[in-house]
Amino acid sequence: GKGPLSYVILRQQYLGVESSLGVHNVFIQLLAETGIIGTLLFCVCVITLLYQTIRSLMAIKLRSYQDEEAQSNNENCLLTSLYVQVVFLTFCMSESALSEYNMFYTYILFSAIPVYYYRELIIN
Repeated sequence: GKGPLSYVILRQQYLGVESSLGVHNVFIQLLAETGIIGTLLFCVCVITLLYQTIRSLMAIKLRSYQDEEAQSNNENCLLTSLYVQVVFLTFCMSESALSEYNMFYTYILFSAIPVYYYRELIIN
C-alpha cells in the first residue's frame, strides 16, 4: 500500500483520471492504501466478528433458559448485531464505509455486542 488517503493520487497516477472522488469499495481502498497485509487484517477482524455473532446465536439457541424473555432479548440483540454487520459489509462494496462515520461508528458499536456474548456464553 501507499499510505492513508492515497487512493485518489494513485488513481490519477496510474489511470490518468483526475477526480476528487474516492473509491466506492472499501476493499479496493484498503488494498491500495494498506496493501495486502492491511486488507487481510481488516477481513480477519470482520470475519472473526461474524463468527462470534453466529456462534453466540447458536449457543443461545442450544442453552436452556429459565427465563424465556431473557433468552429472547439476548437473541434479538445478537440478531440486530448480525443485521448491522451484514449491512455494513454490503455498504462496503458500494461506498467507502470507513469514511462514512455514522455507518462506521454504528458498526463498531454493534460489533461489541457479540464480543460480550461470546465471552459470556462460549469462553466462560
